[in-house]
Amino acid sequence: LVQGKLIEQQAEKAGFGGSDEAVRDRIMTMDVFKRDGKFDPVLYKQVLSANRFTPGGFEKLLRGEVMQNEWREFFKDRMKVSESE
Repeated sequence: LVQGKLIEQQAEKAGFGGSDEAVRDRIMTMDVFKRDGKFDPVLYKQVLSANRFTPGGFEKLLRGEVMQNEWREFFKDRMKVSESE
């Protein structure tokens, strides 16, 4: 948890904000919020409520995860490791 929070803080400082679009796309693709294969906003709110989340709180949590993933991908794409390493 601490490592994730530190990564999130550094990612935010570096401009990896976890865009609204990235958060929205992640939510829209989560199977738990789909009914008949399509995102259902009513189901979204019901699932969050049943798990004691507000949409704002859940989206903030996801934004942090998106920022962490963007940060990791940024470095992964820049570091080359040879087969022998």
